[in-house]
Amino acid sequence: MLNEVLARIIRCSAWNLLSSVALRMSGLITGMIVSRIVGKDDFGSYSIVLVTIGTFYSISGAGFGTAAARYIAEHRTSDPAQASAVIRDTQRFAIIAASAAALLIFMFSKQLAGSVFAAPHIDSLLAASSIWMFLSIVTAEQNGVLTGFEAFRQTSAVNFIYALISVVSSGLAAAYCGITGVIAANTLSAGVLYLMNCRVIHLQRVSHGMMATAPKSHTGPSLILQYSLPALLSSIIVYPANWTCTALLSRQPDGVPEVGIYNIASQWRNLVVYLPGVVSMVFVSVLANRSKLMKDSDTMKIYAANLGLNIVFSVATAAPMIIFSETVMSWYGQEFSHGSKCLTAMLISGCLLSVITVAGQAMVLQTLIWPWFWLNLIWASALICFSWVFRMSGSYGVALANVIAFSIHLLNIMIYLGVRTLFMTSSGNKEPKCPRPQKT
Repeated sequence: MLNEVLARIIRCSAWNLLSSVALRMSGLITGMIVSRIVGKDDFGSYSIVLVTIGTFYSISGAGFGTAAARYIAEHRTSDPAQASAVIRDTQRFAIIAASAAALLIFMFSKQLAGSVFAAPHIDSLLAASSIWMFLSIVTAEQNGVLTGFEAFRQTSAVNFIYALISVVSSGLAAAYCGITGVIAANTLSAGVLYLMNCRVIHLQRVSHGMMATAPKSHTGPSLILQYSLPALLSSIIVYPANWTCTALLSRQPDGVPEVGIYNIASQWRNLVVYLPGVVSMVFVSVLANRSKLMKDSDTMKIYAANLGLNIVFSVATAAPMIIFSETVMSWYGQEFSHGSKCLTAMLISGCLLSVITVAGQAMVLQTLIWPWFWLNLIWASALICFSWVFRMSGSYGVALANVIAFSIHLLNIMIYLGVRTLFMTSSGNKEPKCPRPQKT
């Protein structure tokens, strides 16, 4: 059983790795092209739009894709009708939440631009990004559905096409229409991604016999209350914390260009942590599908191997970029080269985050989602506090706050898991079973 699960994880991770590489590289290449064309100030404005989209996305629907992946993986073979109901209901919730978020950002774009970021000139950019944000939320739920099906090969092909369209269209739009054109190009690319995902999901439902089986009337309140809600709350903490730090940075003298530097450093940090993200999504699907048949000792071996690999790969990825940080930043233009210290600090925080990702995934699979929420709340408080303390140091100050906050976060996770393990061992209790949607 252990060998079978490991083989599935390796196979699925390989496809998911290709998908993630395509997306990450497209984001980095797009950033380099756009920054060189529009300049430091406009790229800073574009970065504010990106952070705002991420924040509203987390508030509106980050938990639905996670819940869909978890429960579709568990029920796609044993109860196709239940899995079909999960797809239907999470899609409905995602569309409703995405519509509300898009409407809010469109209506309050002036207030966000002027009062929050002290950059009233970007209000039209924020309003124009509302459709892009709607599509981002809906496609995130679709990605969760495809993860539950373990359709990583098909997802890789779709994401490669999307990445190619995104890079080409964004570069052309930046050259001829500026930042407004880049936002329009990203909206178009997201629309194409949505349509391709719809096609792949339809084919997966056909192959699993879901089209011939009527879905259950509903999935039950436990799906939202026991899994989606705490996962959503955890995401709500993460993105608004980063958004708050971005707002603090943008309000400083010459703050908007510093936001651009911070965004570049964040993208390279994402490259460091993408492997934990790749493997963690596979873990949710494979282990949820086989959890009933696996021994606890086998599960712990898989976690240990995952942790070791993530540490090795994150350090190996970050080290060369730290050494050549000035060169990396100069790829975006000479006016960005002084951001090398910010990049170095963010890469270090990425190594910490890669370890935290593994620990967090272990807690999610053990349904310790509420403790994970409180640990994230402590991390967010530390990040905001230290960002305020170091705000006058610009992008480097916020990056340094990330290193401190993630160090505190990792320490708190280790303390919590250590104390819980001692308690479970002394009391002789077993780990609680993962909750399932109610059947009707």
